[in-house]
Amino acid sequence: MHLAPLFRHSLDIARLLADHPPLFRHPHKAAIHRLVTAERDHRGRSLHVSRWTAASLPDRLERSTLVIDLRDDFFAYEPTPQDETRWHLNFAHPDIFAFYDSHLFAQDEIQVMEHPALASVRLFLQRGGMSTMVAEDHPTPILVRDVPRWCRISTRPDAAAGRPMGIYGNHFSKAPLPAVLDAVTPLRPATDSNIIAIAAPANGFGRYSSADIALILLTALAGFAAARTESVDADPRTRVVVHTGLWGCGAFGGNRTLMLLLQMIAAAHARIDRLVIHAPGAAAEFAAARSLLDDLLPAAASTSATTLIERTTALGLEWGVGNGT
Repeated sequence: MHLAPLFRHSLDIARLLADHPPLFRHPHKAAIHRLVTAERDHRGRSLHVSRWTAASLPDRLERSTLVIDLRDDFFAYEPTPQDETRWHLNFAHPDIFAFYDSHLFAQDEIQVMEHPALASVRLFLQRGGMSTMVAEDHPTPILVRDVPRWCRISTRPDAAAGRPMGIYGNHFSKAPLPAVLDAVTPLRPATDSNIIAIAAPANGFGRYSSADIALILLTALAGFAAARTESVDADPRTRVVVHTGLWGCGAFGGNRTLMLLLQMIAAAHARIDRLVIHAPGAAAEFAAARSLLDDLLPAAASTSATTLIERTTALGLEWGVGNGT
């Protein structure tokens, strides 16, 4: 599945940050930003933002060679080998990075806090009259390549450091500022990350319909295929690796097994080389999804997209409940 971008911009990072500086209203976020921005030099460096579209699924879905790993941890944005291009999902609101400056501190907001230029990308698009939506009538993923990561933030509980509940989600704004700042490690020099922003459906109820499943699969496939196209256009020999997790299974209440399964199917069809799933506590759901992948889309095989969606719908998987983050 090869997509064409709706737009693609290469942006000088120093100019982007000067013209569209992130504006953090929450005092904790403003303090973090002050801490990590000191002595940054972006001269001669650019990031690349693109928006893509996919109006419909292909008639048939194919399963390429795909390595799938489960990790009992969260994104670490490790250094990338020269022969790989690594992408990390942003578990986006349909309007990307929309709450970056608020009291919220879930995956989306943490990612922007660690990569402040993502907020500048949002402002650049808004002020240029370009859409910041990744889900309207159909999925329109937004990719940001080579965005600098200025800091690492630990959200884990640490009673000795004054954050016994950690700082993820609603605990962030309740934690004392010194304890929050203690969880921040500035990165000098900055590292670079590649981000795929796709929005999961939210707050469904009961069993997933075939329309629900088709939309989720199309969304994941559009994002992953765009990442492969963007990677191979830059380096035809690269191996493409996508880091993801329990996409849409936090505040949106998605079913863990289904959301993992559909991402596996999408990655296999998009010819992603390796899918790394960060899902602490979800070993059972991962195993179930992996087994269903082999049943629904056997190795080195293809199947009708309509048949696959019908069989997936027949599993009777149900929505969960949002976790309040």
